[in-house]
Amino acid sequence: NGQLNSFFVSFLAIMKNRTNMMKFARPPGFQNNDVSVENVLRLPGGGTSNLALSTATNFLEESYKQQEALGALNDHSKPLVPISTSLSVLPVNEIVWSCHGTCYKGVAPINPYKRNQDAYVNELDESTDTLLLAVCDGHGQHGDRCASWVQRELPMRLFAHASWAHDPVASFREVCKDMNKVLGNPDEANKIFIDTQFSGTTITAVAIRAGMLYVMHLGECRAVLGSARPHLSGAGSTIMSNHSPQSSSRSLDQSSINISSLVATRITIDHRPGDIEEKRRILEAGGRVFGISYDDGHEGPARLWLPTMDLPGLAVSRSLGDTIGKEFAGLSDNPDFMEVELEGQYSNDQQIGSHRSQGRGDGILILATDGLWEQIGDQEALDICVQCGRDAAAMAEALVNAAQSRWIASKYKRSDDTTV
Repeated sequence: NGQLNSFFVSFLAIMKNRTNMMKFARPPGFQNNDVSVENVLRLPGGGTSNLALSTATNFLEESYKQQEALGALNDHSKPLVPISTSLSVLPVNEIVWSCHGTCYKGVAPINPYKRNQDAYVNELDESTDTLLLAVCDGHGQHGDRCASWVQRELPMRLFAHASWAHDPVASFREVCKDMNKVLGNPDEANKIFIDTQFSGTTITAVAIRAGMLYVMHLGECRAVLGSARPHLSGAGSTIMSNHSPQSSSRSLDQSSINISSLVATRITIDHRPGDIEEKRRILEAGGRVFGISYDDGHEGPARLWLPTMDLPGLAVSRSLGDTIGKEFAGLSDNPDFMEVELEGQYSNDQQIGSHRSQGRGDGILILATDGLWEQIGDQEALDICVQCGRDAAAMAEALVNAAQSRWIASKYKRSDDTTV
C-alpha cells in the first residue's frame, strides 16, 4: 500500500498491463506524485483486490531496490525530477495570468525509500471562473497518503458544494469539517485504508475569484502575496479563526516598502507549538511542548508531545488526521479562514518585476510547504520570483531549486520535501 513517487510514474502502464483486474482513473485534483496503489488498482465494481495490491506493492518495492542498485536514489549530486503542472490556457481566468505547481521529493540519506509526503492542487473551476490552489504537507508513517487523499478530495468536494458559487468560505468550512470526519475518525479513516493515529497532513488552500482571495489554512504551509504596496491590517483583509467565537482581524506580517520591487505580505499565520496561543491550548489539554536537544548543542523547534510519552513530536499544532494527538495532547483541526481583497491588476504591457511599474496591484501569490519557508524568507522568495518576469513555471522552479540547494549544503546533507 505504498505511494508512487515521481520515479515510478512510468510504471503505471506496466502495472496496468500485468493484470486485467486494474482500472486506472484520473480523478479531479490528480497529480502524478500522489497516486496510491489503491487508487490505481480499482476493480470495475469498486473496491480493490488484495492480490492486486500485494502484487503492486511488491513490484514497487522491487523497483525501488533496482533504482537504489543503480545509484539513482543515493546520487544527491543529480537533481530529482520534479512533478510539475501548469494551467495551459493563458490567462487562466480574469485575475490570474499564469499558474504553475512544482513538487520535489526531499533527500534523506539514512532512508533511501523515503516517500514524498507533499501534494498540491492546481485546478480551474470553469463554472465559477475560480482558480483553486492548495499545498499539503503530510507527516507520520502514512502522511503521504493523507496528503494524497486531501489532494484528491478537496477540489471534488468544493466544486460540488451547494455554497461554492456564492460563498467560498462557507464551502471551505463545511468541506474541511467533512474531511475531518474521515481523517479525524479512526474507523472512517480505516475505510480508506489510512491509519491516522500518528499520521496526518497540513494544508493551505486559496480560491481566487473576482478580485478576491478566499483562504483556508491549517498548519505550517504558507501563503505570501506580493504587491506593489503592502496590505495593511483592515484594508480588505480579514482572518476568521474557527477556534474563536467571533471573526477577528489580525495584522498581517508585512515587509518594509521597497519601491523597486513587489512587497511581501504573509497572508497566513504558521500554526506552531511554540506560538503563545497555540502552546496555551496544548498545555491546557494536557500536552507538552519542548524542542529536542541534539549532541552538537543545537536545539530544534518546539514540538508537541503526549502527556506521558515522547510521541508524536509534531512541529505543527494543527492538522488533519493525527487522532491520538488531538485526543490527548491538544492538537487542533480548526483552520483559519481568510478573505483578502486584491488591489488591482497590472496592465498586459507591464512586466511584474519592472522597476518602472507605476501601477498599484497584487502581482504574485506564492503557496508553498515549509520545505521552502524553512530556508527562504517571504521577501527573498518574492524577489526570486520577480526576476522571472511573468513565467510562473520559472518562478516555481527557481524557488524549489534555491531551497533544495540550501538544504543539501547544510550540515546534515538532507532536504525536506518542497512544493511550490
